[in-house]
Amino acid sequence: MTEPFQYPLLEDLPKNKELPFISYNDLILYMEKAIEAKGEDYVYPNLDSGCVYVAQGAPSCAVGFILDFAGIVDSTVWKANPDVYPTWNSAGISALIEVVDGENVDCPAQALLATDIQGSAFLQTLQILQDVKYPWKQAFDAAKACAEDHDKFERLAAEGPRPEDYPDLEAFFA
Repeated sequence: MTEPFQYPLLEDLPKNKELPFISYNDLILYMEKAIEAKGEDYVYPNLDSGCVYVAQGAPSCAVGFILDFAGIVDSTVWKANPDVYPTWNSAGISALIEVVDGENVDCPAQALLATDIQGSAFLQTLQILQDVKYPWKQAFDAAKACAEDHDKFERLAAEGPRPEDYPDLEAFFA
């Protein structure tokens, strides 16, 4: 009898591995593809299990689509094993990225990809805003603004706007 497929546990992943680097500009391109696939007004539904990168054998949230388009995770594995998810599937994106800033490197043990400071701010903002039900295009535009202005990112991370309070994120940043 063959053992069922299982993703490795975080603690079993190799440490200090060479990670694929995805630039901020490439992250923008991947998110544009995700918006094209799902629509500008798409609102992530937050499944019963909360936000996950993969659900029902396919990319689920915005970052899941980015990981899939970037080839970081193999969506064919998800399709072949739709009920088996890696332990990182519901981890916050900041736990999965290595941030490269000149000579400084911040690398969590379970990191799946490396990016620059702008890329990190972009991914974190995108995840925060989609999780509180902003449409993907609005979250995408705000994520770009936060990636390009660290003060905006810090404010968003600290105050966490919600659509019911700020239907238009431009008002939040004003």
